Amino acid sequence: MTCRTFDEIIFDVARAREVNDANALLRYADELDEHQTPLAAAHAHRSRGSAWYQLGDYTTAQEHFSQSIALFEELGDRVGVARVLTSIGAVHSTRGDLAMALECLHRALALGKETGDRVVESSVATNLGIVYFNTGDLTSALEHHYRALAIREELGDRNGIAAAMCNIGIALYSIDDYPAALEHLYRGLELSTELGNKRWAASALLSIGSISDKTGDYTTALEYYGKAAMLYEEVGDKSGIASTTTAIGWTHQNSGDLTAALSIHHRALALHQELGEVQASANDLCNIILVLLEQRLYDEARPHMETMDTIQIDDPALRIWREQCRAEIQAGSGDHDAAVATLQNALSEANDHGLRSKAADVRKALRDLAQKNNDLAGYIEHNNEYNRIINEINGKDTAARLATQEVERRIASERQEHQKQLAVLHSTLPKHIADRVARGETVNDNYDDAAILFLDIVSFSSYTSNMPPTDVVKMLEHLFTTVDGICETHSVVKIKTIGDSYMCFRGDADATTNATSIAQVALAAIGCAFTWPNGEPIQFRGGIHIGPATAGVIGTQRLQYDVWGDTVNVASRMESTSEPGRIHISEALANALVEHKNSPPSPLSHASLERGSYRSSRGAIDVKGKGTMQTYWLEQTSGTSFRRDPSRDQNYDRQRAHDVEALFPTLPNSTPRHATVRGFSLPIARLGFLFPA
Repeated sequence: MTCRTFDEIIFDVARAREVNDANALLRYADELDEHQTPLAAAHAHRSRGSAWYQLGDYTTAQEHFSQSIALFEELGDRVGVARVLTSIGAVHSTRGDLAMALECLHRALALGKETGDRVVESSVATNLGIVYFNTGDLTSALEHHYRALAIREELGDRNGIAAAMCNIGIALYSIDDYPAALEHLYRGLELSTELGNKRWAASALLSIGSISDKTGDYTTALEYYGKAAMLYEEVGDKSGIASTTTAIGWTHQNSGDLTAALSIHHRALALHQELGEVQASANDLCNIILVLLEQRLYDEARPHMETMDTIQIDDPALRIWREQCRAEIQAGSGDHDAAVATLQNALSEANDHGLRSKAADVRKALRDLAQKNNDLAGYIEHNNEYNRIINEINGKDTAARLATQEVERRIASERQEHQKQLAVLHSTLPKHIADRVARGETVNDNYDDAAILFLDIVSFSSYTSNMPPTDVVKMLEHLFTTVDGICETHSVVKIKTIGDSYMCFRGDADATTNATSIAQVALAAIGCAFTWPNGEPIQFRGGIHIGPATAGVIGTQRLQYDVWGDTVNVASRMESTSEPGRIHISEALANALVEHKNSPPSPLSHASLERGSYRSSRGAIDVKGKGTMQTYWLEQTSGTSFRRDPSRDQNYDRQRAHDVEALFPTLPNSTPRHATVRGFSLPIARLGFLFPA
C-alpha cells in the first residue's frame, strides 16, 4: 500500500510527463489505484494512456484515455475532460485520422477557453499545428506553433518551449528556410538536453540530420541519425526508432546505395505498420517505390502503387510524391500522355498548398518528359518555371518570411497584453492564486483544517506617534517583508496587512502540517530582532486557531484574496487576548500540533500538552462570542524542535503540485509525429495530451 498522498503522486506524475518517463507514469498509476477514488482512477487511466502513447501502443493508450475521460465527465471536471480530449486528438493525429484529431482538438479548445486553462490552449495549439502541417497548410501550422510557444514562454514551461522550437524548426524546413530552421532546432536541442528530455533531443537531432541530408552532407546526416536512434532506444520510443529508420534509408538512397536503402525502407515499413501509423507507412511505401523506379523495376513497383491507392493520404506532400511515382511508372510503360496528365494534377496540388519544393520537383519531371517527347515549347516553359522556383528558394523568397513575421507580431502583441494583465494580478494576489485567476478559474476554496495566524505590533501607536510618516512606512515594509519571506519558506499564504496587523494562513495540507507550518512562522516572526529608533526591541503578539474556513477572490476592478469563517474570528480573538512577545493558541491548534498526520484525532489532556515542552497551558479564558475556552501559549524553549513538514522535505506543497500539473497536463507528451517532407519522415516534437498530458 502507498503511504503517499494523492497530491504527492500527482506532483510526481507531472514531473514524469515533463521528461516523458513512461515507466514512471505506469508506476504512479499503480499508486493512484490504491486511493480507490473516482478522481484517482481518472488520473491513473490518464497516466497509463500517456505512458502507452509514449511507448507506441496507441490502441492501449486510447482505451485508457477513453476510461479517463468518462470518469472526468462523471466528476464534472471540465479541465480534466479538456486535457484528455487533447490526448485523444494526439492519438488520432499520430494514427493518421486527422478528421477525428481535429474534432477532438476543437472540442478541447472550446473547453479550455471556457475554463481559462492556458495550458490546454497551448497544447491544442501545438497539436493543431501538427495537424495543419500534415495537411500541407504550413502558414496555419506556423501560426499555431508560434502561439503555443508564446503561451509556454508565458507559463515558464521550458519543456514546452523546447518542443515548440523543434516544431517551428521543422515547419521552417518545409518552406526551405534552412538557416532559420537550424536556429530553432539547435535551440530546441540545447534546451532539451539541458532538461534531460531525451525524446525531444532525439527529435531535434533527427530533424537536423534531415537538413544535412538535404544539403548533400550524408556523413553528417547519418551521424545525427545515429545519435537520435540511441536516445530513442534508451527511452523505448518505437515510433522514434521507426522514423529514424526511414530517415537512414532515405540518406542511403540519396547517396546511391539503393540496395541498402531498399532493405532499410522495408524495415521502416514493418515498424510503422506494427505501430498502426498509416501516414508514415504510406511514406515508406513511396520510398520503396522510388528505389525500384530508380532501378527501372516497374513491374515490381506496381503492386506497391496499388497498395498506396488503398490508403487515404491526408498529407498533400505525400500525395504529390505518390503521383510523381505513378507518372514515372506510366512513362516507363510508354504512356507519356498519362504521365503528363498525372504530373499536371500533382503540380496543381503543389501550387494550391504553396509547396514550392514539390512544385519544383514536378516541374523538373515535366521538363524531362517534354524533352523525351521533343516538345520544345513545353521544355522551355517547365525549365524556366523550375529555375524560377529554385532561385526563389535559394534566395529565400520573402513572402513566407513576411507571413511568419506577421504571425510573430500578432502573437507578441497578444502575449504583451496578457503579461500586463498578469502583472497586475501578481501585484495584488498571491502568485498561485493570480495564476488561477488568469486561467479563468473561480477561486472559492473550502478548507477543513485552515490554520490562521494574526500578528500585531505591541504599542505601535505609542512608538510611532512622533515618527515621520515615511519612516513608519519604511519600518512596516521592512518588518512585513521579512514575515513574507518566512511565510514563503513554510508554504504559508499571506492574506493581508491592516495597519500594524498581519494575517496569514495555511489550509492546503492535513491539520498537523497546517498547524506546524503556521506555528513555525509565528515563532520565527517573534524571534526576529527588530528594534525601534530608540533601540528598544519591537515585540509582536500573536494568536492562532485552526478549523474550517473559506478562501476566495472578491471584487472585479480591485481584486482581493481573503479568508472567512468563524475560525478567522477565533484566531483574531486569540491575538487580541495575547500578551507581548507571546503566541496565544487555541486548544484545537495545540491538539493538531501533536497529532500524527496519519492518526485519527484524539483529545489531549492538559498533562500531555505540558510534556510537549513548547506549549504551556494558559488556562480557561473568556473569548468574546465563544464563551470560556481552554487555551495555551506557544513557546520556543531550549531544545524544542518542531516536526518538519513532510511536504517541504520533498520540496513539495500542494499548490505547487497543482501549478506543475497545470503546466504539464497535456499528453501524450512529445512522442514524435511523422510528417513527410521531400520523401521521408520527419518527427514533430509534441506536447500533446501532454500536458497538457
